[in-house]
Amino acid sequence: MLSIFVIVLLILIGVYALSTADKKPTSQTQTTTNKSQILETKLQTATLHIPDGGPTVKLTNGKTDLKEGGYVMLGDVAATQNTSNGEDILVSFYVNYGGSGVFVYIGLFREIEGHQTLIAFTTVGDRVIVESITPGQAQPDDSYEVTIDYLDRTGSESMADTPTVTSKQVVTVAGDTMTVQK
Repeated sequence: MLSIFVIVLLILIGVYALSTADKKPTSQTQTTTNKSQILETKLQTATLHIPDGGPTVKLTNGKTDLKEGGYVMLGDVAATQNTSNGEDILVSFYVNYGGSGVFVYIGLFREIEGHQTLIAFTTVGDRVIVESITPGQAQPDDSYEVTIDYLDRTGSESMADTPTVTSKQVVTVAGDTMTVQK
């Protein structure tokens, strides 16, 4: 009798697990750690003004070459945050100005006139590896914090060394700005 009860209980647990497996979270925040539908569809032809006085470029298939040498390329880490103004897309991107450095940024993209456009950015570092972008819950004024987890090097390591030091940057997104918290 006990063995029949255990078998029925296991069947019920299995049915419950299968029935809830397809349910998606209802959170306003979506965090992804590899190329997702966000990158594959929405940002492949985005427009961005290259940080540090560079030109404005339009991406083709998520990248573009710069006339003066170097390139701009979308990274593979992205997240979204819904606000009352629509959807913010946060994504890593890389800029090489023609030298040995590959500067890593997190960009804030929004749809403007039907096209994704870089609104603001924060610098993460030179040749670092972004592991995750995690937006917090939007506040009533639509501001929110973003935690960027990445790998860096110690001050004594060469830039040629593979980043292995776990690091974190917290940024506040408010309106059209991204401000690094100290």
